[in-house]
Amino acid sequence: MILVMLFDLYSQYIRGSVSKRKSNQLIAKANWVQYQARILTMVSVVILTYSYERNLITFSIFYLLSLVFLISAIIGVMYIRYFNFYNFSNILLNLPTYFSFKNLYREKYYYKIKIVVGKVWGYSLLLNLLINFAIVIPFVLAANNPDIRMTSAYIGQALNFIASVVNFNLVEPKYYRALDQGMESSVSSQIILSKIFSNLIVAIALFVLY
Repeated sequence: MILVMLFDLYSQYIRGSVSKRKSNQLIAKANWVQYQARILTMVSVVILTYSYERNLITFSIFYLLSLVFLISAIIGVMYIRYFNFYNFSNILLNLPTYFSFKNLYREKYYYKIKIVVGKVWGYSLLLNLLINFAIVIPFVLAANNPDIRMTSAYIGQALNFIASVVNFNLVEPKYYRALDQGMESSVSSQIILSKIFSNLIVAIALFVLY
């Protein structure tokens, strides 16, 4: 789940570099990298769910989730703050896209993140909170109401569906409008910051409540 953060941020760096690199292939590469993050999320949640239901986790699942989201936020800050850490991480992050985008393998997408708190940041924060709560809420419901575990799983799916609606209606249109103007890095910066902040919010919420 910590790797999910890195793949997500890496995809946004790529999306923020389309105009600078003058290559529309980067949109396809960014989408593939982002989908890898979704695959990792699914695998992580399946492993967590199985471990939880089989009582393989000997301490609070909420403590574990809080720790994971907190470490993800810290790793995210390190990724955007330290260039050497960014480069080292990208050696790993680039591997799954090598065969699809060999010509882009050695491309560098690093740029200084602009601290902007605008509408995109707000919409993206909502989007990422929905995605994170889609992971957390099924565990909360299952812990308090074991008889509705199937229902809790579908509630998580419903939250993911709402997140997709927010993304395609509020976030993506603003990204592509900014791309037309060659200013997509500003939008990507806001998405990156909101991703880190959303993980921090969920980590604190879980720690305080559980």
